[in-house]
Amino acid sequence: DWYADTTAAWTAWFSDTVATGVRKVWTDWFTACQGAWDTLTGSVTAATTRANNAAAHSENLNAHPAFIGDGTTGDLNFWYLWDYTEQEYVKGPYSKGDNLDYENMTPEQQQSLVDVIKSELVIATSPTCVEIIDEII
Repeated sequence: DWYADTTAAWTAWFSDTVATGVRKVWTDWFTACQGAWDTLTGSVTAATTRANNAAAHSENLNAHPAFIGDGTTGDLNFWYLWDYTEQEYVKGPYSKGDNLDYENMTPEQQQSLVDVIKSELVIATSPTCVEIIDEII
């Protein structure tokens, strides 16, 4: 009987548990596909989380721009920069007009400025403020 023979053949094929059998080949293929899918979805989830965090960080910084104190909004002629982790403005380096007075800063103030620039600008990889400005321009 053709139907009975076909059913028996398919049943045997699906129940083949021999290490080199057809079922093993398909199981290995399916397992590999499933592993690749799990890796892909994990990577996409991680990338989405990073993108959402970066967007939130950017929105937060955009809502809190740096400003120069005018005596009523902080010490006169000092930059105030938004500290994302503390969620507050922190006093930065002294300014000279609208420009930074980099030459007259203490080494600690210069390093603080470099650290702020490096933390906010991914492209800033140079060790000094002058080199960072040259890199940006």
